[in-house]
Amino acid sequence: MRPLHVSVTAAALAALLSVSTLARATPSAGDRAEAKALAVDGRKALKDKRWSQAVVALKKAHRLDPSPALALDLAQAQIGGGKLLEASKTLARLAEGTESAPPARKAREAAKKLLAELAPRLATIKVRVTGAADASVTLRIDAVEVEGGTDLAIDPGDHTVSAAADDFIAAEKDVHVAEGEHARVALRLARLAPVAVAVAGVDSRTGSRAPGAVVTTLGAAGLLAGGIFGGLAFSATSSARANCVGNVCSAAAIDDISRSRTYGNVSTAAFIGGGALALTGIVLLVVAPGGPPESKSDAAAQGAHVSPWIGSAAPDGVGVGALSGMSVGASGSF
Repeated sequence: MRPLHVSVTAAALAALLSVSTLARATPSAGDRAEAKALAVDGRKALKDKRWSQAVVALKKAHRLDPSPALALDLAQAQIGGGKLLEASKTLARLAEGTESAPPARKAREAAKKLLAELAPRLATIKVRVTGAADASVTLRIDAVEVEGGTDLAIDPGDHTVSAAADDFIAAEKDVHVAEGEHARVALRLARLAPVAVAVAGVDSRTGSRAPGAVVTTLGAAGLLAGGIFGGLAFSATSSARANCVGNVCSAAAIDDISRSRTYGNVSTAAFIGGGALALTGIVLLVVAPGGPPESKSDAAAQGAHVSPWIGSAAPDGVGVGALSGMSVGASGSF
């Protein structure tokens, strides 16, 4: 059998592609049937002035089976619902059509007339943002990001205009724009102020010692909590011993023993954590930014130290017995 050679010219290939594109663009019988039903519902809603329902139905019908008549009805529904900007875009596309059929020409002429009537009703808004000349500003109208500094076409009605930038407090303003109005909105951004914490007795020239003061305070609170729970543990231990003879304890001592252990553990943890925090806070106070201390109180702070401890005997300092035979606490000089 001899091989069959087929050659396809460029013109033939273009024709094939054109037919394929036309086939894809031509709506199916099912699409046309659905579009017809939607068009009936949309035009009824348009007649009853149910604008939003009319827009939804007519837009879907036009997408399934586009026609100039459906586009014109859709624009009228959009105008009725106050969506003048969308209507102007729909009418502009329709007016640029080139179909030569009489119904298409009639719809196109109606679109041009309606577009001319609609133009004076369209509103614009121009937003000017000040206070952040060197920052990248994000401008939004009704939560939609837009470009600032130019007249933006907008539907008449109520709108929210906002501006934001890094390191600035966002600005927002609600505005009402009437039909045909050219609104001007001014927003001013304020720079975020640096957080400053004043600590009594601390010279600002030596830097902020607020972090050290805060951490030291937390450490003192931990030490205080350790002392309280240590006292509770000691009390529970004494109560348990009153109900024990040697290593034999009555049932009444069980709860006291359990509480003693719990309070002792809490006391130990509080003392360790509180001591560590107090030590860290004092270090932060001593090495606060800004250079060496300039006063006697600052120099004294350099020699201050706190060390948490756990042991059977308390060193010179502050200690609380947490469990029988065990002491915990903190020692140091100030």
